[in-house]
Amino acid sequence: MPAANFARLDQRVAIVTGGASGIGRAIVDALADAGAKLAIVDLREVPSSELPADSISLIADVSDVTSVENAYDAALDHFGRLDIVVNNAGVLDKTAVTKITPEDFHRVLSINVGGVVWGTQAAATRLGAGGCVINMASIAARVALPMDSLYAASKAAVVAFTENAAIELADSGIRINAVCPGFIDTPMNQEAADGGEEDIAKTATPLRRLGQPTEVAALVRFLASDDAAFITGAAYDVDGGTSRGISLGAIEAMT
Repeated sequence: MPAANFARLDQRVAIVTGGASGIGRAIVDALADAGAKLAIVDLREVPSSELPADSISLIADVSDVTSVENAYDAALDHFGRLDIVVNNAGVLDKTAVTKITPEDFHRVLSINVGGVVWGTQAAATRLGAGGCVINMASIAARVALPMDSLYAASKAAVVAFTENAAIELADSGIRINAVCPGFIDTPMNQEAADGGEEDIAKTATPLRRLGQPTEVAALVRFLASDDAAFITGAAYDVDGGTSRGISLGAIEAMT
């Protein structure tokens, strides 16, 4: 289904990290439908048969600054310009506070925070005025849940980094915003869930369902467009109301 006219991105070039699956792939499709050309950055190559028109697949490790710089340069060399960056790549972690290891800490922070820092840094020197960066955070940055401490810390860092970087780069005409999904129906969340977690997530969400990747992608498409030209330094929740409280229906279901 074509994107709405109010969020067209014709002839613009976007990089989407973690764009091979889940929310990242939904973002790729939404931006492509809006007319953008895409560089899909992931740990695995996207087969040519699965690429939208005017798109390329690049392999990179977002936790490695050199790998990120090389991917951005490859996209710039191919398309000749860069307008939109979506730092979406990330990993989920469900480790109890007392079980976190140095290896866990390094893996989660280097990907979830490092990927945003290096991606934003690379964007800052390659985007022109009017360019934008969108960083993927999470409602875990604001809503405390058991077994989420390390993941939550990484996403809280993404929100804080976004807010500060937006002020720092405003003079360059570059906008930076964050998106904070709630419980979204993605392969990563499905793999992490064990018995009953999906039902709990649905119950805890006031709208009483999981969100869809396309619903997150719709917000990203808007933030990437000229309709969001006066928005920077913001963090938007896409969570069915979860971060605002528990509905009466949820309380009744739990009791």
